[in-house]
Amino acid sequence: TWGLKFCSRPTLLNNFANALTGSLTWSCNRGAMGCASSTKRTEVRIIELEEQPKEAKAPLEARVAKLEEEKKAAEETAAQQRKAISALEARLEHQTEALKATSAPPAPPILEPTEPESATCELPGAAAAEADESRMMVTPTGKQITTHGEEVGPDRWAITSTQVESLLHDHIDLFTDPNLNARVFVQEHVRKSHSKGRGIALTHNDDDPKKVELMVSHTWDEPMGKFLRDILIVTSDKEHLGMFVCFLALYQGSQEELTAQVTQGKRDLKDGCFAEVLASVKKAGGFMMVVSNDKVRDNGLYSRLWCTWEVYCAVQDEVPIVVHPLTGSEAHLFGTGGKQQFQPELGRCGNPKLEVTMDEIHIRDAIENSTGWDPIRKALLKVSQFTTVVGRVDVADVVKIGPKGIKLLLDAVATDNIPCDLLDLYGNSIGDSGVEALATILQHNNTIKVLRLPYNNIGDLGAQVLATMLQHNNTIDTLYLYDNNIGDSGTQALNHVEAAKRAKGMNFSVYYV
Repeated sequence: TWGLKFCSRPTLLNNFANALTGSLTWSCNRGAMGCASSTKRTEVRIIELEEQPKEAKAPLEARVAKLEEEKKAAEETAAQQRKAISALEARLEHQTEALKATSAPPAPPILEPTEPESATCELPGAAAAEADESRMMVTPTGKQITTHGEEVGPDRWAITSTQVESLLHDHIDLFTDPNLNARVFVQEHVRKSHSKGRGIALTHNDDDPKKVELMVSHTWDEPMGKFLRDILIVTSDKEHLGMFVCFLALYQGSQEELTAQVTQGKRDLKDGCFAEVLASVKKAGGFMMVVSNDKVRDNGLYSRLWCTWEVYCAVQDEVPIVVHPLTGSEAHLFGTGGKQQFQPELGRCGNPKLEVTMDEIHIRDAIENSTGWDPIRKALLKVSQFTTVVGRVDVADVVKIGPKGIKLLLDAVATDNIPCDLLDLYGNSIGDSGVEALATILQHNNTIKVLRLPYNNIGDLGAQVLATMLQHNNTIDTLYLYDNNIGDSGTQALNHVEAAKRAKGMNFSVYYV
């Protein structure tokens, strides 16, 4: 029923009736229309309204569409305002913490919280107070905030080699568990001890956030102990090297907070977190290190879509890529089918048995709406040139492994029973001190047959150390030493060993050129 008020003019009522399209019945008290009163209520009852012509519906549809657009814009504005309020609240809290920082104790050990936080960390990913689940502990553009109130971007979310070594040694009992991979570590340890909006890296570099010089690309499925060891093989001789390891760098909070950090508030994933990290690596003259593991040999490291995206970005940005010498076989990277059968578009994020994650949606959108999959395949094939041959441990010269790394490397070869009949340390500049560490381990090694040490700044002292080692090691039959700094005394020591072995009918050769 529509109640209408109008001046008592039959013409106006007739015009109104004629304006209605369709079949309707209306009635009014005509006698009342003739009275002196200014208005009377007339009831128009719609019995049936047939579908209007398109010409009549068009203005209404346009008005509805406009209202829907205005509603959507209002909702987006409200969402932005909520995020801004959350960010201001987070900054206020951090500024309050900063006031207390001068008298506060030093940062806690990597896995230990400053105070009991079970109330805020019972649910995985819960990052703030119970009363406000939408509260952001990072800024809307994904910056982490120090206790001093400084906003820090991904290019300074690095952890040093020394800090990784402390993490491994201080919690060795935890990391010897072969079932503790990165996913379990984050779920059961990181999220329960870090809920202040900062990742492990920034927590321990709060006063002096470290610039990223090396980016580690990995699968999250590797046993944590072996993973940290493999990182240290390459980095332990560079104590202050800043490394970006995603689960140590990002604050492991809610999905919204993780998305903000990964995208850095940018619409295009190519402009997000990893773009800033790779730019920092390139500026520092660093490299990306790809670390696979035996757990993914069936499908390969690049069955993880994030790893595919990371190496593509590194190739595009012309950042050098180093495949870890212990996990660099073709199977480690591409699976048992090899690189020729590998299809990057079949890659997944997270557990492939679970539903598609937001990360996967973002990466697929970034690839399929811009480059397509062909450039991704080409980037992966370019990386395949760094794959290692079974039985050969090849440490690229860009790594510059040192004495500590050499010991860790050869200990890992022995512990993991890694086939190794050729050890190539070409161009690592290990020097005489590195040779001493190497010789100590090789003295009783019975698998390595070929030892390549060109361009390693080895002098007479190093040559004499090698000669002594070779008197006990009868497995090595070929030694390459060209382009070092070996003089007469070093050469004589090695020539003496070579002559003695050949006199016994053994096949042994030293190459200086």
